[in-house]
Order: sequence, then structure tokens, then C-alpha cells
Amino acid sequence: LGSRVKGLMVLRPLESTPDARVDDYIKPYEKNWFWQLALKDWRRYSDIMLVALVANVLALSGMVFSMQVYDRVVPSQSEATLWVLFGGVMIAIVFEFIMRMLRVHISDVVGKRADLRISERVFAHALRIKNGARSKSTGSFIAQIRELESVRELITSTTIAAISDLPFFLLFVFILWMIGGPLVLVVLLAVPLLLIPGLLVQRPLGKLSSEGMRESAIRNATLVEAVQGLEDIKLMRAEQRFQNQWNNTNDVAASVGMKQRWLTGLLLTWTQEVQSIVYAVVLLVGCYLVISGDMTTGALVGTSILASRTIAPLSQISGVLSRWQSAKVARKGLDDRMQR
Repeated sequence: LGSRVKGLMVLRPLESTPDARVDDYIKPYEKNWFWQLALKDWRRYSDIMLVALVANVLALSGMVFSMQVYDRVVPSQSEATLWVLFGGVMIAIVFEFIMRMLRVHISDVVGKRADLRISERVFAHALRIKNGARSKSTGSFIAQIRELESVRELITSTTIAAISDLPFFLLFVFILWMIGGPLVLVVLLAVPLLLIPGLLVQRPLGKLSSEGMRESAIRNATLVEAVQGLEDIKLMRAEQRFQNQWNNTNDVAASVGMKQRWLTGLLLTWTQEVQSIVYAVVLLVGCYLVISGDMTTGALVGTSILASRTIAPLSQISGVLSRWQSAKVARKGLDDRMQR
């Protein structure tokens, strides 16, 4: 055999493999199961970005239409030009609507595929889980699985839609600077007013999300145990005990939910008010520029419309921040379940 050997090759694994002797101290790097499944169709996200590009460019038609009407049509009283511009902006609006609905459809398709993959993995793991690692309550496990939909929806639909619009914030800022000059400072000053409150409420929202999920799990556990052991409850005359436990859990869950809704409502309301303030300040500063002759009336109207468009992506980010902690807590619970 030695005469037939032409060479010797030694193979080793490219990645570190698990080892029970040291895994309790430090484990080799492993990709997160959730992100691996949720972002498996990442190539389709490029389609979403392309559709968002077309939709956001078409969204500029309203600004251009307003500028042309106030600066050219009204002074010259040209009805023919007015109708041509009106027809063009209506076509742009129709195509913008189609593009945005197409983005929704693509996001839903990608989200559906991710949902099927994640649900399959979680259910398969639940069937193969060891007896010692099983949940002590069926109801709490059901509540945990139910949160899977909210996590998937936020990650693959809401967040992707917000991120796909975010790059165009810089484009709109540049166009606003080209048209309105110093008016762009109004929008830039509004950025921290939109983002900082969303970051500040993350800690209290995280605490409330943990409490809310815990109470939801207890409520589901109580309900399932009561339904499964209804005959034993009647036999032991424990109806009042379960009723009191149910009422107390509902009361705590309702209080936690009310605090969560108050914080998220405060954040969303603040976002809307900042948008209104930006619109008003742009008009205020723009009026002085028009009076001094540094800006036309059409440019003022166009920049006011564009300022609202520029703030819109940041408003979506605020909406994501208001729901991020709930999804984060739910995903952490699923990660703990999948590691058993």
C-alpha cells in the first residue's frame, strides 16, 4: 500500500465544535436560530429597498407640483400648464400607491415564509424537548408561543418598512437644503426631539414588558389549569380560590397594560406634535425668507410639504421603538425555551 500512496492530507473542522468539558465556561460562536430563520430570504429585502426607492422618488411629485403652480402657473395664469402638471402629479400619485402596496405585499410574503419556518422550528423543538425541561404549565407555554407572531411581525414587516424608508431621510434633507437653504436646520433640530424620547422610554417599557408577559403567562396557566381540572375544582370546592386568583392576575395585567399604553401613546403623540411643530416653524422662518426676497412663495410651499415627508421615516422609527421592548422580551423567552 505504501507504494500506492501519493500524498497525505490532514483535515480539520473550519469552525469550533461543541465540547462538554468547556461549554459551561465558554461556548463556540453559534448563529442565533431566530435571526437565521427570519433573515433567510434577505435577498428579497433588496426588492423592498428598490420599491421604496421608486415610491419615495414619486413622493416628491407633490412638492414639485406645488412649486410650479405658485411660481409659474399663477403668475402667468396658464390653465393649459396647470392641467398638464395636474395630470402628471396624479399619475405619480397612482404609481406611488402601487409601489407602496407592492412593498406591503413583498413584506407580507417574506414575513409569511419566516413565520412558517420559525413556527416549524419552535413546534418541532417543543415535541422533542426533554421531560425535565418541559414547562411546568401548559398555559404559560401557550402564552409564550402566542407572542411569536408579534415578534415576527415587528421584525420582518414593521421594522423592515421603517428601515427601507430611513435612507431617504438623507436624500430629502439634501433636497430641502437645495431648495430651502437654512430651513433644513429646522428638520435637523427635530431629529433629536424624535429619537431621544424613544430611547429614554426603552428601559421602563422593557420592565413593563417583562411584567406584562409574566402576568399573561400566569393568566393563561390559571385558565388552562381551571379548564383541565374543572371536576377536581368543583369536588374540592376551590371555585372561589381560582376566581380570586383569576381576578387578581387580570387586575395586575390590566394595570401593567395601561402603563404600557400610556408610554407608547405618549411617544406617538409626541411624535405627531413634533411633526406639527416642524411644519409650523418651517412656515414661520420661510415667511421671513419670502419677505426678504430670498425665497419664492412656491419654494416655501414646497419646502413645507417636503419637511413633513422628511420627518415621516423618523416617525416610523419612533413607532418601532415603542414596540421593540415587547418583541425583545418575547424573543428572549423563546431563546431560553429553544436552548433547553
